[in-house]
Amino acid sequence: MKKVSIYVKGDRNSTDYYRIYQYLDKLDEKNFHCKYRMQMGEKLYRKWMPVSDKPIYIKILAYLYIYFRRLWGLFFDFLVVPDVLVLHRSFIGRYMPYSFRLLLRGIIYRDTKLVWDFDDHIVANKEVSKRTFDAFAELASCVLVTHDYLKSLLPVSYQDKVIILPTTDGDMYRLFTDKVNLKRLSLLQEQVIMIWVATKRNMRFLKPIIPVLDKTARLLYDLDKRKLVLKVICNERLECDCDNLIIENICWSRQGAIEGMLKAHIGIMPLLDSEFTRGKGGFKLIQYLSIGLPCIGSDVGYNHSIISLECGFLPRTESEWITAIIKLSNILSWKSYSENAFQYWRLNFSYEKNLEVWKALINEP
Repeated sequence: MKKVSIYVKGDRNSTDYYRIYQYLDKLDEKNFHCKYRMQMGEKLYRKWMPVSDKPIYIKILAYLYIYFRRLWGLFFDFLVVPDVLVLHRSFIGRYMPYSFRLLLRGIIYRDTKLVWDFDDHIVANKEVSKRTFDAFAELASCVLVTHDYLKSLLPVSYQDKVIILPTTDGDMYRLFTDKVNLKRLSLLQEQVIMIWVATKRNMRFLKPIIPVLDKTARLLYDLDKRKLVLKVICNERLECDCDNLIIENICWSRQGAIEGMLKAHIGIMPLLDSEFTRGKGGFKLIQYLSIGLPCIGSDVGYNHSIISLECGFLPRTESEWITAIIKLSNILSWKSYSENAFQYWRLNFSYEKNLEVWKALINEP
């Protein structure tokens, strides 16, 4: 039986689910023994995270707790060496403690395969230092990233270790049915529902386009008396004064996000162009496609590879945002865009294809 030690930050309700849990949970228990090593227990994780919002004493306590918990995990893996060690993003903070580095090298030199996975520009967002990033690149047997831009961040000598694996959703696509779209089409007779799903740190990308959406809401109402609604599913409320756009704030939960998407018509992902956003994996756009939602995303980074002309738009200007929304609001063409979105997801972001990659990685010597 192969032993697999998996270092993650959060539980199955966190974003780690989409990169790690939804695949490794599928490994045959008869052939694999998987041990998940979270940064902290589930109760503490829900209480303390995100730690950036907490008082300084909580930050110190959290760091010490995570340090010793991670240290124990690595020490145990040094004593009882796993066949595969999976690391999602990083162990702790920006800098890898020397004790971690020594233990990790000791584990790897005893023929453990290190699979390192990251899905953001984790240097630009200061999650890890460049030195730590390069150390992981050196030690890893295989590196999983979402797209070529993230691959290019690695030193050239290590780029042959990279496998491109976009983040996708292994549950959502099963909910997309003809019945769902019939309900959406019924709603579309009276209102056009856009949806934005993200964490509060991404709110800075949504706020700049609210005036454009408000203007579009007025144009749409003048055109055929339909309302434009924006559902904001986030762990922070969007507080904006709008004359025409209807904003519905929904506190984020996995179930709430699913229900919101099932009743929406357009998924949006506005971004500002920066080193960090060029590294984003566009997961929400992929999730929208998996449930048959046409998309509008800023023409930044990997968004360009996710959205095709048949399933959405990549606006660069205010007028292009308005045109995209009006076109996707057309009842006759919306159904075609929706069907194309799902088919594009199946061809390019299939969960089953990703699962086979993971199974091959874990099985390889």
